Amino acid sequence: MTHVTPMSKTILLPLLLTLHAAADAQTWQITATANPGPFVTLELGADPAGPLAYDPQTNNTFALFGSGTVWNLVNSATGLGPLLTAMTRDGAVSHRFGGLDQSSGLFSNTLSRFDRAPGTWTVVPLLPGFPSQPSPRMQSAAAAPNDSNLVIVFGGWSGVSALQDTWKMQEFFGQAVWAQVPTTTQPPPRHSHSMARGPGNSVVLVGGFGTGGTLLSDTWIFSTSTNSWTQFTGTGPASAGTMAYDRSRDMTVLVRSNGEHWEWNGFAWRQVVLLSPPVLQPLVQIAFDRAPGFAPVMRGIQITTTGVDTLAFTPSIATFDSTLDSNCFANFSLAAFQRSLPALGQTLHTQLTGAPATGVLFIDVEPATGFSNPSGICGCMLGVMLVQTLFVPNVAGVGDFLLTIPNNTLFVGTALDMQGFVLDSTIPCQAASSNRCTAVIGG
Repeated sequence: MTHVTPMSKTILLPLLLTLHAAADAQTWQITATANPGPFVTLELGADPAGPLAYDPQTNNTFALFGSGTVWNLVNSATGLGPLLTAMTRDGAVSHRFGGLDQSSGLFSNTLSRFDRAPGTWTVVPLLPGFPSQPSPRMQSAAAAPNDSNLVIVFGGWSGVSALQDTWKMQEFFGQAVWAQVPTTTQPPPRHSHSMARGPGNSVVLVGGFGTGGTLLSDTWIFSTSTNSWTQFTGTGPASAGTMAYDRSRDMTVLVRSNGEHWEWNGFAWRQVVLLSPPVLQPLVQIAFDRAPGFAPVMRGIQITTTGVDTLAFTPSIATFDSTLDSNCFANFSLAAFQRSLPALGQTLHTQLTGAPATGVLFIDVEPATGFSNPSGICGCMLGVMLVQTLFVPNVAGVGDFLLTIPNNTLFVGTALDMQGFVLDSTIPCQAASSNRCTAVIGG
C-alpha cells in the first residue's frame, strides 16, 4: 500500500477487492421455554433491574432473573387486574396507566408504579393542588423518554371514539403531576398504537387504529425539549408492533406481528433481515434487559400453550469507531444527526470538521489493515482504496461525505478504514490528515 506522509507525493492505486461471504448477524434466539403459565395475556414492562411481566387474569407479576432464563413470581394480588393498560419499559421504574377495570367494567385513569423493594404495584396519587389528569381510557400508549420518572401518554379509546391528546406525567416525592401538552401539530386520533423511547430523549409513536377503525402506518416523533410532534414521512413499518429502546445502540426496535424487525435511529427506519428467526407469535413483546451483572440485551416474551418463550436478540456486528486519534488539524466522524451504524443499503453520512476554510478536502475509504503512520503524526493511510477518492465541498471548514453501502450480503462484516485529508498552503507541509475511523458493515 502506498503511504503518504507530509512532504510526500500523493499516489493513488486502484483496488481489486475480494469480499468474503458472511451471513446477517441479526437474530432472535429462544433462551428459555415453559416458564410459569399458561397465560391468556401478558403485559411486558421493564426497569433498571430487568423485565417485568404482568398477567391481568391472575393479577400476578413476574420478574426475569439470572441471565434472562428464569421468571420468578414477585407479586400476587387478589382479584382481576386491569386489561389493556399502557405500560412503560424504558425509564427509571415501570409505570402502568389506565385500562379496563375487569371488576367494574369501567375504564380507568389510574397510574401505578412497580416498586422493586417491596415487590408491589403502588397507585401514584395526584400531588395536592394539581388535579389535572387524562380522562379514563384503555388501549392508550405510554413511554418513558429518560430516567427521571417522566412519562408521555398519547391517545387511547374512550369507549366512544379514539383520542388524540398528549399528556406528560412527572413524579415528585411519589406523587404525580399531570399536564396536557398543547400541540398545534399532533398525530391523528388513535388507539392500540406503539410507543417507546427514542434517540435523544424523544418518544417514537407508530400506527394503531384511527377513526372508524382505520389501520394506521404512520410514524411520529415527540420531542421532550420542544413539546412538539413531528411526522416522519419516509418508509417505515406498515403497522404498529411491540417496541422498546435499545440503550446499547441508541436505537428503537420494533417487531411486528408477522415477525418483521425494524430499527429507528432518530433519522430513518431500517428493516432488518433476520438470520433463521424463531417462529414469533403475533402477541410477542420486547423490552430491553439492563439487569446489573449481565450483558444488556433486548429480550422478548411470547405466550405458548405451556407458558412463555423467552428470547434474546443478537444485533448487527456493525460498528463505527475512531481507530487512530491524532494531533492533526481535523476530526472525521459520523454527522451529528446520523445515529445509525453502517448497514447494507444505507447511505452513511460522515463529516470532516475543523479544516482550514481555504483547504481542498478529500475523503479516502479502503479495506482496514490496522496500518498506522510510524511517525505518529497523522496516521495517514491514503493509497489503496475501496472507492475512488472523492473531493468534497469545503463549507466553512466542514466537508460532508455520503458513503452508500452496497445492498449485498457479501459486504457484511467487512471493515473499512475512512479518513479525511486536506491540501492547503497555509498548513505545514501543505498536506495533513484527520483521525482515522473504521466502519464494520452490518446486515
